[in-house]
Amino acid sequence: NSDNKVLEIGKLNDVVIEDSSTQSKINIATPKIFNSFNKDILISDNTFGTISKETNNKIKYGTLLHTLLSLIKNKDEAENTLQRFCNTEKISLEEQKQLSEIINNILNIPNVIDWFKPDNIVITERGIIEKSGKIYRPDRVIINNNKVIVIDYKTGQYEIQKHKEQITKYMNLLKEMNYNNIEGWLLYTDLMKCEKVFC
Repeated sequence: NSDNKVLEIGKLNDVVIEDSSTQSKINIATPKIFNSFNKDILISDNTFGTISKETNNKIKYGTLLHTLLSLIKNKDEAENTLQRFCNTEKISLEEQKQLSEIINNILNIPNVIDWFKPDNIVITERGIIEKSGKIYRPDRVIINNNKVIVIDYKTGQYEIQKHKEQITKYMNLLKEMNYNNIEGWLLYTDLMKCEKVFC
């Protein structure tokens, strides 16, 4: 249901889920439409207007990276998406260059490359809902043939056990929806590495 930003996958069984999303919410004001997949991503005109003052603020820095990675559906469109985003948010050329380097480095991390292939079906920042109405909101869900990959982006403190538990819950929910070939991943953007999660 795109109006509610909710993804319903497969058969829904009775599963108890808690909303464990830890990332900061994006201020919502004016919609910016980039392509058909992210047409309902909303970004405030004043949220990212002064990146240079916010880069040391881990919460806003993390929100910025979350937003950019959610807007980028595949690697080929990354630079154009970044440029449109920076133009819209009045980000300087110097800051755009820095962001471009960061995003390019992230997209070239082993395994991450596969998450941004053009043939993937990509769902970003959508809730997965079950019968009780409880939701989880993984950062990225990829469907490719019979495989489902669920990903969460992490900035700041490295809390591997807590983060693994969060991804494991996402994976278990998908299993309850009768998906069997599921992979879970954590992407640590500050450390420029990703870790696979097994459950």
